[in-house]
Amino acid sequence: MCSMKWLRLLVMLAVCCAQEGEWNEDAEDLVSTVDVDAVLGRTASLPCDVTPDTNEDRVYMVLWFRAGKSTGGKPIYSFDVRGRSFNKALQWSDPNVFGPRAYFATVARPASLTLDTVQLDDEGVYRCRVDFKNSPTRNFQIRLSVIVPPHQLILYDKSGRDVSGVVGPLEEGNELVLVCEVRGGDYTEEIFSLALLEKNAPVIQNKPVTLSSERYVSLSCVSEGSRPPAQLTWFKDNRKFKRGKITDASNDTWVSSTLQFMPLPEDDGVQIKCQADNNALPGQSIEDSFKLDVVSPKNENYKLHNVEDEQPTYGLSDKFYKYLFCKINVTNIIAQDMDALPLEVKIS
Repeated sequence: MCSMKWLRLLVMLAVCCAQEGEWNEDAEDLVSTVDVDAVLGRTASLPCDVTPDTNEDRVYMVLWFRAGKSTGGKPIYSFDVRGRSFNKALQWSDPNVFGPRAYFATVARPASLTLDTVQLDDEGVYRCRVDFKNSPTRNFQIRLSVIVPPHQLILYDKSGRDVSGVVGPLEEGNELVLVCEVRGGDYTEEIFSLALLEKNAPVIQNKPVTLSSERYVSLSCVSEGSRPPAQLTWFKDNRKFKRGKITDASNDTWVSSTLQFMPLPEDDGVQIKCQADNNALPGQSIEDSFKLDVVSPKNENYKLHNVEDEQPTYGLSDKFYKYLFCKINVTNIIAQDMDALPLEVKIS
């Protein structure tokens, strides 16, 4: 009877000693390590399998340790089932380490030490020791890594100027260097890309070869790809065109401008120009142009005059030539002989 009491006392002392167990770093190589990642400020789960090998066995104590001299090798968390049911185990957390942020969750498989509001100082190596009534003690080692998410993103150009928001204006084809620096995640990367602004040359479509001074003409100019959309302007010999009617149209990819006017005889030889401007790129206009070739109709009134007396001449001898001049208010004329006689025509 006395020997039985001594045996129980020795068992209780052994359990008490187990609760006050220390971290044995010399045994680290004998235990495999599980890597666990956790995001700063969120929840981490450190696994520890407490399932007995047999149904007759049961857990007595679960102790958690942390590597390093800060804890002196003492437990930082305990799950005590001695003398009580498993679901009424006593849980203790070192207030200088985890405090109320930690609790041992046994519902999940495997069980795990759940750590709320993970802090950067929580990163490290932990040991879980499980003591059973009959089975040998188990040890699990977990390496917790704390991931610090980026909390600030800074965008600047190669000169170091902050370009957050809108970049530019920039001319198409120029090199654009952007440096994206992420703070909080220890990550910096240079990003190379092209400018977003484009400016394509406008095109005057279906340029007419000749124009009549008595007929209306319609000229259409189209510019594609400009961002922001281009502004189209018509010019006559570098002066803004003020005659006729101008109609503008646009969509997401192009703009067009249609000019309707009646050419005048004095418009012959002038230059018509369509100019495209991007408001984000002042002073960098691009254009398309052509020269007008204006003719007058054939039924324009005209008279032939003798060069010598400037009197109207209605008949000529077939034995000699007469030089004539034609007084008409046209630019281009079509000369024809009279009575099959050759004529030399001078325009005045």
